[in-house]
Amino acid sequence: MNAAEGYGGAIDGVSVTNNQCVGCLTAYRQLSNEEGAMTNAPVRNVIISDYAGTLKDSSGVIAVALRLGEVHEGSTRTDIMQGVQAMNLAFSSESPDAYMIEIDDNLGTLDVNGLTWNSPRGASALLNFRAPATVSSVSLRDVRIMRNYDGHMGAYPVNVPRGCTIQNLHLNGIAIENQTRESYPPVSGLVTVPEGGEISNLDLEALDPTNIKALASADDYKRIRRLQGPGLAATGFPVPDVIVPNLVPYISGTPPQEGKFCVKRNGTPACF
Repeated sequence: MNAAEGYGGAIDGVSVTNNQCVGCLTAYRQLSNEEGAMTNAPVRNVIISDYAGTLKDSSGVIAVALRLGEVHEGSTRTDIMQGVQAMNLAFSSESPDAYMIEIDDNLGTLDVNGLTWNSPRGASALLNFRAPATVSSVSLRDVRIMRNYDGHMGAYPVNVPRGCTIQNLHLNGIAIENQTRESYPPVSGLVTVPEGGEISNLDLEALDPTNIKALASADDYKRIRRLQGPGLAATGFPVPDVIVPNLVPYISGTPPQEGKFCVKRNGTPACF
């Protein structure tokens, strides 16, 4: 979806559906800026649905199913992207560093409902960034990472690196599954947030904790400002008291109430 060059203007309200891409570098790509072409051409309200295929690197470029935005070396231009929906997608990796979603510039909302990543061959995040960017809202629903004979590395859902922010991250129906009768090591965390990255609010509605050791590491929690949702207590994973708001049930990861079921009232945990 090339608003800057191929179309040369704003793109609003497009559906991309019922497609297959075999051995592809990128199944879907959109950008609003390009050197020597139109700048700041918005891309809004795009729906990508019923799309399947395999991902394969090409000429040193990492394969990604959905590539949102474009990195311009030495340029401060950013893409104007708003309202991307992705539904019923299934892709398999043929290359060790391929992954599902790459965000390269500022984005309004990204709503993913029904995505399966088969045979991950590297320990990459399903959703990652390649350049500093801020995303207002990301919703991942019914998302599965399926590990099998062809690929069973420790892939996990989300990475928010230095210079990047997800203001609101909603997770519902997340699972990391193994092929029947196979056992692979669990992944260390659901999300990673290295120094300089941030998740302003993480809303955990539901996930399958099988094959996941923790929601995040102790270090990653330092960059998650707020953690809430009905899935917190249900997972059984301990989390820091300080980032959970009042009246949200959770399992404490903070001494001396570590491992206990807690609810905060007026900022003070009541634990049982």
